[in-house]
Amino acid sequence: MVHAPSGTAHLTSFSAAHDITGGQAWVVALLLMAVGEVVVRLGTIIVRGQLLQARVNREAKRTASRPGVYA
Repeated sequence: MVHAPSGTAHLTSFSAAHDITGGQAWVVALLLMAVGEVVVRLGTIIVRGQLLQARVNREAKRTASRPGVYA
């Protein structure tokens, strides 16, 4: 059976290649990544909500501007 290489070897070589010498740097990097993901996710939700609200307002305006047509 062939064992897949562990992430440890890759992480070690990546750290050495990029002069990352302490474990604390990885902690900070992962925390920053998590915060960035939360910010992007919230931004996406806000933008999608605004687009949906604009679509609803546009439909309501279009329906209201046609007298005699029942929704």
